[in-house]
Amino acid sequence: MNQIYIVANWKMNTSISDSINISNMLINSNLDHANINITICPPTLYIYPVYQILKNSSFQIGAQNIYSEDNGAFTGEISARMIKDFCDTVIIGHSERRQILKESNQDINQKFISAKNFNLNSIICVGETIEERETGTAKEIVTKQILSALKPVSNFTNTNLMIAYEPVWAIGSGKAATAKDAQNMCIHIRNTISEISEEKLSQNIPILYGGSVNSDNIKQFISQPDINGALIGSASLDPNEFIKLIQKIK
Repeated sequence: MNQIYIVANWKMNTSISDSINISNMLINSNLDHANINITICPPTLYIYPVYQILKNSSFQIGAQNIYSEDNGAFTGEISARMIKDFCDTVIIGHSERRQILKESNQDINQKFISAKNFNLNSIICVGETIEERETGTAKEIVTKQILSALKPVSNFTNTNLMIAYEPVWAIGSGKAATAKDAQNMCIHIRNTISEISEEKLSQNIPILYGGSVNSDNIKQFISQPDINGALIGSASLDPNEFIKLIQKIK
């Protein structure tokens, strides 16, 4: 797989001026990212102004979350139907939503189906806690997360699905998994997908690593054979650091 996928997750950060400034810095940087697919995921409130700046560029826009229903009496939620005109992609099942907001595997499956119905690319996040890793159940947990998220959908493709492996203990902690550990889990993820899809398809689905990724360690991860990119958190909020990270990949 020649393409590298980089997804910037701004989480609940930035102001409107920050979002505009970061977007303008990216668009004006003359950043060479041929063969690097870059998706920017701002907070929902700032999707439209970021879209206005990046819409005619090679950057893609993503949402950090959606609700599983298309519309209705769901105060404060946002649906795939509402974002589809501005976004290419949506992050589903991030560990912060699983851990803090108690999203279930069933919730994530319903969101994936909704995203697919509106032709959005889904980045399904999976990963274990430190307790699950230490008790030796990490792969079992990740397998369950993947299979429950994707079933009963059988006709997904490598153009509308990415998997992001984010060990919960590494997110925002400054402590990344080792490249070897990340590769070990990512090949397990690819093998798990092959159980419910054609072997060729499972080999072509992008698998990303996320968890304290920065310009200093990005090359360690993307040099692994089953890691096709990264989901970037705090390092994407500093445009100079983010640009440096992309340059390291090139």
